[in-house]
Amino acid sequence: MASWGLIPACTGFHYSALTGTLTLNSANRKVRWPWSTGGAWGTLEIKPTRRNTEVVLTVLHGRLALRRINVGKS
Repeated sequence: MASWGLIPACTGFHYSALTGTLTLNSANRKVRWPWSTGGAWGTLEIKPTRRNTEVVLTVLHGRLALRRINVGKS
């Protein structure tokens, strides 16, 4: 399980169930990461464009109460 800590460290993934906020690092190229919380898991895809960053969050199992996604600098 200690190796799972590498994913949040590299991606900046942090989920607060209290506020429904997901925070993650931006990317310079298209990337796809696995993610996991206490009640759900899935994949997260980040697609940077010239003007914006597109985020595709897929829940493969469970439920994720989400109100906001913050994408920061990597």
